[in-house]
Amino acid sequence: MAKTLITGSSGLIGGNLARKLAQEGRELVLLSRSPSFGTNLDELGGVTIAHGDVTDLSSMVSATVGCEIVYHCAAVVSAWNGNASKIWDVNVVGTQNVIDACIINKVKRLVYCSSVDAFGVSTDGLPVNENAPWNWDELRIGNPYARSKRDAQKRVFSAKEKLDIVVVNPTYVLGPYDFKPSSGKMIVALAHNKVPGYTKGGNNFVSVHDVVQGMISAEINGKSGESYILGSHNLHYQEMFAKILAGLGIKRTLRQLPFIPSMFFGYIGDLVSFISRKESLISSNIVKLGNVDHFYSSNKARELLGLQARPIEDTIEETIKWFRDVGRIN
Repeated sequence: MAKTLITGSSGLIGGNLARKLAQEGRELVLLSRSPSFGTNLDELGGVTIAHGDVTDLSSMVSATVGCEIVYHCAAVVSAWNGNASKIWDVNVVGTQNVIDACIINKVKRLVYCSSVDAFGVSTDGLPVNENAPWNWDELRIGNPYARSKRDAQKRVFSAKEKLDIVVVNPTYVLGPYDFKPSSGKMIVALAHNKVPGYTKGGNNFVSVHDVVQGMISAEINGKSGESYILGSHNLHYQEMFAKILAGLGIKRTLRQLPFIPSMFFGYIGDLVSFISRKESLISSNIVKLGNVDHFYSSNKARELLGLQARPIEDTIEETIKWFRDVGRIN
């Protein structure tokens, strides 16, 4: 089995990937910024912890010594402009450091976990694919995370003459071991009655298990220099929220939130964040994102990687069960 490094193993995707590869008997190295990588992965045995940070090139060079495969999953996920500098340092500079370390140590293959946010978004309600041109600026959707993923992905592709690389682009991922939580905060908020309604947009939702299997398939079968969207179900937020509420056993009818009043509260959230220097639950960026159809096609990954699409209801049920098991929701 190829010795494999995973960055971002404390996150939703990286953590589930580490568990899957450990079950398969892979020799794993997990990058950690602290001496203790936390209860998130405590039950995994036989792994090596490499202490370091993607923003530090020397520690990345040390971590990749002897590794044949590197999965780069570490990222800061935030739509707040106040986090722009941190997002750039981790997502772009950190990715460049991973690339450079892989080249220095002659890593056989780098699998970069990007995001569909690195591509353009749909403007007609139809799914877009890996060829969708960047149009976030034209649509005036402010999102430092999306821009960082676009720029980091460009750097990865720029290195394809020196390094065997494959890029995967997950959509909105749900599943267990979402400790922060990241994507699962939607479910937690609905469970705690903190969602006043739904916006007119939608998203593509996918199980973390399908994403992990798609990533492993990309490592083995992906074509060098190619990107693959890992997604499943294109759903408007109205339908998705109804499915989550049903899974929670909550009988509640949500209403669509008009754009202009929502933007008013979004600007209030921007002001609160500016004063407190902390990211607010709502912002003008989030409102704009919520009114766009983030619909994507995963045909390429299904045809070439064998990507699966388990029922979204099963994914919701599993995610809710995990949040209940860890005491995040009742």
